[in-house]
Amino acid sequence: MVLLINIPVNGCNNKLSDHFWRVSIIDRPDRLVLESQMKAPSNALMEFQLTPETGHTKILLQSVFVPRGLLGMTYWHSLYSAHKWVFKDMLRGIARHSGVRIIIGPEMIKAID
Repeated sequence: MVLLINIPVNGCNNKLSDHFWRVSIIDRPDRLVLESQMKAPSNALMEFQLTPETGHTKILLQSVFVPRGLLGMTYWHSLYSAHKWVFKDMLRGIARHSGVRIIIGPEMIKAID
């Protein structure tokens, strides 16, 4: 998913507080990787990358889902469509919570093979 937003120069100072995800990597100020702590038949990562561009900032949200066995594959395929909406809403919520205007997106990008 890609979202283009205007972020003020001073940025956003809100802290992460979601008990289903553990911070795995922080590369300030432009990268955050979260590891899922949910009890699911899989491992999952969610990565946010911020790229400053002229007049706006691009946020890239990448999710990695590694299923464990047939149950994990079934879990992913049954929830794939719902996750597309969850990720779009998450990016819109980030923009709304930060008090910034969405310029373009969120848009799906082609998965990396």
